Amino acid sequence: MVQRTPAGRIAENRFLAAGIALIVIAVAVTVAIVNSGNDDVGSSLTEPGSQAETTEGSDTSAGESGAKSDPQSTTGSGTVTAPALIPGLPGSPSAKPCSPGKTDATGVTNDTITIGQIVTDSNQIPQQLRPAHEGLQAFINLFNESGGLCKRKLRLEYRNDNLNPATHNQDARELASRVFAFVANESLLDFLDYQRRPPFEPTVRGGEGFVPDVGGLAFSYGRSQSSWHGGVIGSVSPTLVGGGPYKFYMQEQKAKGTPCRKGGVVYLREPTGASEDQARLGQVSLEESWGGGLGRGNTQLYSANLLDPVPAYEALVDRMVADGMNCAFTYTDLQSSTNMAQAMNNRGVWPPDKCRRGNQCFRVFSVVLSVYDRKFIQDAGEGARSVSTFIPHVPLVETSNASMRAYLDALKSVRGARPSTFSILGFTSGVMFVQALQACPEAPTRKCVIDALHGMKNFTGGGLLGGTTPFRTTRATYGSFGTFNWKWIFDKSVIMRVADRNGKRDFYRVGPSTGFLTNVIHVARGSPG
Repeated sequence: MVQRTPAGRIAENRFLAAGIALIVIAVAVTVAIVNSGNDDVGSSLTEPGSQAETTEGSDTSAGESGAKSDPQSTTGSGTVTAPALIPGLPGSPSAKPCSPGKTDATGVTNDTITIGQIVTDSNQIPQQLRPAHEGLQAFINLFNESGGLCKRKLRLEYRNDNLNPATHNQDARELASRVFAFVANESLLDFLDYQRRPPFEPTVRGGEGFVPDVGGLAFSYGRSQSSWHGGVIGSVSPTLVGGGPYKFYMQEQKAKGTPCRKGGVVYLREPTGASEDQARLGQVSLEESWGGGLGRGNTQLYSANLLDPVPAYEALVDRMVADGMNCAFTYTDLQSSTNMAQAMNNRGVWPPDKCRRGNQCFRVFSVVLSVYDRKFIQDAGEGARSVSTFIPHVPLVETSNASMRAYLDALKSVRGARPSTFSILGFTSGVMFVQALQACPEAPTRKCVIDALHGMKNFTGGGLLGGTTPFRTTRATYGSFGTFNWKWIFDKSVIMRVADRNGKRDFYRVGPSTGFLTNVIHVARGSPG
C-alpha cells in the first residue's frame, strides 16, 4: 500500500466558500476510474500491495438519541439489497400492500413523510447547486404520482441559505425539529452542521435527536465523513485517492505516440485552502506508478486567483510551457476551467489537432466534472474541444437506459429544470431515501433509516449511478485528524470528452464503450491505520 505525505500544510477544516462550489469535487478527478488499456466494461487494474483495504458498511449505525457511532467498528448493519422498491422507477418490483402503522417519528403522519433540503442557490454560483433541488423535486413528483409507499407520500420543505451562515443555521435548526430526515442537501455551508474533527458528529439535532442526512455530495470533511451522512456518490476525504483518470490518459497518449512528459496541476488561491488541498492529492496520483506514473520531479503545482480573467491564465500557460509541461489538470470551478481552456487556445497550445507548436503542444487537458455542462462548451469555444472529464452517472444522452428516460421525463414536471449532474444527484438522493425507508415502511423511525443506510451496498439510484457503498471505509492515520475509518468517494465512472461529431459539439463517451470503469483507491497521504 502506498504511504505518502507530500509537502504542504495539513488541511484540517476544508470547506467551500463563495464562488468555489465545485472545488472539493476535484477529489473525484483522481478517484474516478482505472482502465487496463482497453474499453472493457468495468475493467480495472489492481497493483499488489497498493489497493486500500476496505470494510463495506463498516460503521455501527447511530442510535435514535444521537449516540455516537464507533468509527473503528467492523460490525455492519443489515444489507439493503437491490432492486429497490421505488414506485415509478423502471425495474422496481411491486411493493407489497401495507398500511401506515403507529410511529412517533418527527415529520411522519399517516399520509405524509416530511423531508427537508437546504441548498445554496446564490447568484455567485448560478445553475450549479439549485439543480439538486430540481432533481429531488422531480423524484418526489414521480414517487407521489406512483402512489407513494405504504399510503404515505413525500412532502418537501425546501430552504435556500443564500450563502448566509445565519440563515443556514436558522434553517438547519428549524428543519431538524420538523422533518424526518434531510435529503439531498447541497449547501456550501455544510461545515457548520458537523464537528470538524473525528468522529464528525452533527452540531444540530431536533425531535428524537440527530437527523439522518441522506444523499447529496458533502463539501466539508466533517459532513462527508460523519456516521449520520450517506452520500449518493460517496464521500470526500483528506487521505484517499485513486489514479484512474491519469493512468487512462497516459496509456492513451502513449498509444498515440504523443506521451505526457510533465504534468501541471492548477489550483485556486482561496481562503479555505480546499483547492490546493485536493490538488496536492491529485499531484500524488499523477506521480505514482498506480496513477499517471510521471514520477517525482515531473509534476508541478500552479496557482491562480478565484476571479482571474483569461489574460492571467494566458500568463500561467506561458509559465507552464516554459517549465516543459505538456499536460494540464485543473482543480478549479467551472468559470476558472473555462478561462484556462480559452487561454490555452489563445496561446496556440490547445486543442491538439490545431496546435502547430511542436513539442510545446499540450496533449491532455483534464478538468473536474463541473464542466459537464453546455455552458462550458459555449463559453470556452475552440478551447473546449478535446477537454476530458468524468461523471459518476450514465451520460445524459444515453436514453436507452430506462432509468435515464424516467429521470428525464420526471424532470419535465419541474418548471425550468434542465438535466445536469447535480440534478441527478438530487434525484438519486430521493431514491436512496426511499430505498432506506423500505426497511420500515409501515412505521418509519430515524434509527431504522440510518441503520439501513449503513447497510446499503452498491447503490445505483435505480440504475443511474455506477454504484456506491456509502459507508465503505479505509482505515488510515493522517495529520492531526489521527486514525479514522475514512469513507470512499465513488469508484465507478465514465470518461467524457468534448468533440465535434455529425456537426454537433458535445461531450461524448470515451471509455468504456458501455457501462462504467472501476477504480482502485489508495492511501495517498498519511499512512494505513
